[in-house]
Amino acid sequence: MNNVNTFVTTALLSVAVLQDINAMHTIPISHRTSQALIATTGLRRFSAQATINNCKSPETVDFNINGICNLNCKWCWGPAHDAKEDVTLSEWKNLAYNLKKLGTKNIVFTGGETLLKKELPELARYINTELELRTTLSSNGLLLVKRGPSVLPYINDLGLPLDGHTIKVNSTMRKGTILHFSKVLAAIKFVQNVFPNIKLTVRTVAAMPNLDSVPLIGKTMLESGIDPKTLRWKIYQVSPVGPRKEDILNSDLLITRKDFDETIEITKKMNPLFTIDAQPYERSFGRYFHVFPDGKSHIVTQGTDGLPLEVPMGNIVKDFDKVIKNVNEVFNFDQNCKHGSI
Repeated sequence: MNNVNTFVTTALLSVAVLQDINAMHTIPISHRTSQALIATTGLRRFSAQATINNCKSPETVDFNINGICNLNCKWCWGPAHDAKEDVTLSEWKNLAYNLKKLGTKNIVFTGGETLLKKELPELARYINTELELRTTLSSNGLLLVKRGPSVLPYINDLGLPLDGHTIKVNSTMRKGTILHFSKVLAAIKFVQNVFPNIKLTVRTVAAMPNLDSVPLIGKTMLESGIDPKTLRWKIYQVSPVGPRKEDILNSDLLITRKDFDETIEITKKMNPLFTIDAQPYERSFGRYFHVFPDGKSHIVTQGTDGLPLEVPMGNIVKDFDKVIKNVNEVFNFDQNCKHGSI
């Protein structure tokens, strides 16, 4: 873990140096500067050479609008539950506006539990209706039937989690209440019936405690009256990333890529009616650009240990231009544009 800490510290220093260089010049960032950043941080340069006046923003940006949650999943990669929510509604709106000007097309609302954020309906309305950006909502589903109607009219894509074929297995993954199993099944049917135009994805995190259960989740959905033709089922390999990374690494959650691939193969054979996508954690590298509730942002890349690593880019609410310049140096725009589509 010392190597990872050293890596992050070095990345921060390199980004700070890059910001200082950019602040003094209005010419394209030099090849030498770019190569120094890459060599120091271990990040691969993906984008075209950036200039002060010719930068773009990621096509998809994740707004982690809060940290608080009504579940306590130990593998969660979102903000800490007590994360400060320093970004105001107007600041989120301004950020979305500025991102759109530089090319962002999709905003993902995630958390924390997004439906606990009282400003979400207005934020979603503004981004989806006034800015005409595509919106995705990530929710654990506990409050969806109750609070969803105020938000879902402004949502194009929705992700809901189901991590076990029984209450018992699902509760080993989604800790906090045994009601989650029935609530999320009801939420899936609610969306299919009331908001049929929303592109619905059922998300499953595959880990050691639920590995044998994953192929059976499809049968549970069918028996609950869920229509497989109007949803996508996406299965993720549990990923050691985020503020709980140490806990994940020291837990019984991790599975090998071989275990994951075999589970996906079995699941697809047992569930021919479903459209199933798989995401091993290697596919998260370069895929995500997150903004946290305090305005700080990071990208997800590959650390020197081969595991996912969050590399800070700066506070995008306070220093928008500087963060965008940093992102243009190290981000995988090609992979990011696929975020949400595959």
